[in-house]
Amino acid sequence: MSAESKREAVPAEELLAEAGFLGRLARELVRGAERAEDLVQDTFVVALEQPPRERGALRAWLAVVARNLARNTRRGERRRGEREGEVARPERVEAEELSLERLELQRGLFELLLALPVEARTVLYLRYYEGLGPAAIAARLGVPP
Repeated sequence: MSAESKREAVPAEELLAEAGFLGRLARELVRGAERAEDLVQDTFVVALEQPPRERGALRAWLAVVARNLARNTRRGERRRGEREGEVARPERVEAEELSLERLELQRGLFELLLALPVEARTVLYLRYYEGLGPAAIAARLGVPP
């Protein structure tokens, strides 16, 4: 028989007597009333499934369990956030000024493109708008590459 199986279960009345203390502690350890309630419940589950070796220090033992559970939860949330941040695609949000700058730049390029001779404009159009390579452009225009 192992030491784990020799542990004596904590009576529910003793656990419930510590509920107020544990609730106050949980509210200090985590943000939000729901999370605090979850922490209290998780602490009680540990107490029921793996009772302390010594019952005389039940309150202190419950406090250690609650702190450990809260720390593990924070660590898990931080790691999950890091993993999600590593795989997340960056959001594309352009400020209004950037959009205006980009439009002005495009207008300037368009004006420069219109000032080119027709042959040069045609080559640039085929290359960058039609996506043709140099050999395909030369073949379409009937000129050597």
